This record gives sequence, structure tokens and C-alpha cells, in this order.
Amino acid sequence: MGLTSSAPRCEARSDRIEGVSHLILNPWRCCVPDLSQELYCRQTSQYLRELLRSEPYCERWRQFEQQRQREVHQGAVARVIAAHIEATEGPEVTFGLTQRVSRVLNANRPMFTAKTLELFIAAFGMSPPHADKLRRLFTGRDLPNVVLGRLPLTAARRDYSTVVLHELHHLGADGLPEHHRTYKEVMSLKDGLASIRYSFDTNELEVERIHGGRPGPTYHQSGTIWAVDVELPRTLDAGQVHSVEFVTRFKYGGDVDPCFRRVVLDRVENLSIRVEFHPERIPAEVFWTEWRDYEPPHDQALYRRPVTLDDDNAAYHRLDAAERAVVGFEWRFEAT
Repeated sequence: MGLTSSAPRCEARSDRIEGVSHLILNPWRCCVPDLSQELYCRQTSQYLRELLRSEPYCERWRQFEQQRQREVHQGAVARVIAAHIEATEGPEVTFGLTQRVSRVLNANRPMFTAKTLELFIAAFGMSPPHADKLRRLFTGRDLPNVVLGRLPLTAARRDYSTVVLHELHHLGADGLPEHHRTYKEVMSLKDGLASIRYSFDTNELEVERIHGGRPGPTYHQSGTIWAVDVELPRTLDAGQVHSVEFVTRFKYGGDVDPCFRRVVLDRVENLSIRVEFHPERIPAEVFWTEWRDYEPPHDQALYRRPVTLDDDNAAYHRLDAAERAVVGFEWRFEAT
């Protein structure tokens, strides 16, 4: 079976597409593994690591790490926890604490107990909202706010990074994609950045300008990939940030599968996805989903959780950070 897209693939490079948003045929064919504590530990660990990278928690472990690096230093984290144990429980043997911290923050397969999680919360003085979020993730009662996947990175040179990304997807009364609104803030990684590329895997659409850039004509890039170069109103030097916003209108003539996915290879720290349904075509079920990959046959769903539509018939979720991941919504209409 082929691939039918409903939303654009952004920032194409080599044979992998950075920032892919698309619909996939037959998304329900994939078997979703049973949700387990291993999955909840991974989601909790990813969110905990993001918290430890940010203020005020990073300052607590950085006092023990002279390089003041952004990445979390596990040995320094262990010293914060050791100091907490000694202050609250008196002198105590803390041998092996670094290994314990390493198991919690393991990027591949973290495993830990609720008691260990409470130790992190107490040692770093986590705020009540952060502490509650961690506990809810650990018990599988909340959607993840951080998704760090395992997609392979490309070696291609990047001209800019995406700082903020908001995707707003609208479906019509027929259940087909009608239009898609994208807002993004990009930061130039070189001097003299004059345009950004907006790529997608269908030519059944038209890109319209709203502000911050002027889209050129659609052209065939390679294979099934088309693209539009968006000319910026001013050239950017390295470190400068610029926002662009545009609407993509679809011209589908047949069925499109009920799924919107966003692929993020390079790190994005503020990603939101909103899918709004027409009041005459409300789905029976909607799921927030994380996929292993976006290319068959590896496009299995790793995580799927039902969500409730709001009063505007929309599903919405925001991620604090996403990297090397495939995330989005899928839904099911009642048979007619």
C-alpha cells in the first residue's frame, strides 16, 4: 500500500525528513505493546532529565560540576542526593548512589522504584506541579511531556534549528483534511540565512502566506517529496530568531487515513499539536500516539493513549521537548 499525506513534511534533508507531519495508510495494522512499568519509567525518566536540565534544579547539581555543562552530570546529581540523605537521615553509607542515579537517568532502559523517584523529588525540592507530574507519569496516569525517540540522526549540515513549533490541523465535514496552519520560530545557525525549506510528501496542497515569509512555487525535490522555499523578509545571522506562519490547504479527492504525525529529528523544546474536527464528523475515538518510525515496516505504534476532545471538538497536546521521535494523533470514525 502507498503513503497518503495530509500535512507537510518540513525541513527535508538527505533520505530522512526532519520535522515530518503526515498521515499514514492503515495505521491500525500495528500492534501496540502492553503498557508496562518499563514504559512508564522511560517517560518519567525523560521528563525528570528535562527538569534537571532547567532552572532551578540544574543549579543544585552544577555546584558539584565545574564545567557547568548543559547535559545532566550523573555524578553531580548523586552528590546532591547524598547531601540530602546525610542532612535528613544523618551520616549514612551512600556507596553505589551514582549507579542508582545512572539507572534512573538511563536513556535506553531506565528502571527504578517509586521510592527512588521520591528521593529525587525531595533532594531537588521539586515544586508540587513538577512532583505531581512525575508521580502521574510513573503510574501511567498522564500523557508524556517529553518524548526522546531513537530515530537515526543525519550527518547533513543544518542551516537553522526550530525553537518553537505549533501545528494546527483542521478536518472538514467529510472527515478529510481541509487545511493546516503552522507557526514556527527558527534560529539561524549560520550568517546570511535567507530562506527555509518547507517539504511535504504530496502535491495535493497549496501553501499560503500569512506572515514572516514568502513561499515560492512548489517543486519536485526527489522521489515522492515536494517542497516550497520560503523566502525570509530579512537575512538572519547566526543566533538570530525569526517567526513564520503559513496555511497549507489540501486538495484531496479520495480517502485519507485518520492519523496526523509529526517527526522531529532535531530537538524542539516547544511543540504543540492540535487536531480540530468538524462538528458534523466527530470521531468515535482519538488517541495520542508515539510511533517507532515513520517509514514502513518500522512504523509501529509504541504508545497509544485515548484523549478527550475539548468544547471545540479538538484534541491538543503540548510537549516540552521532542527529539528523534514520531508523535501525533490518530482517530477512528464510526463506519457509515
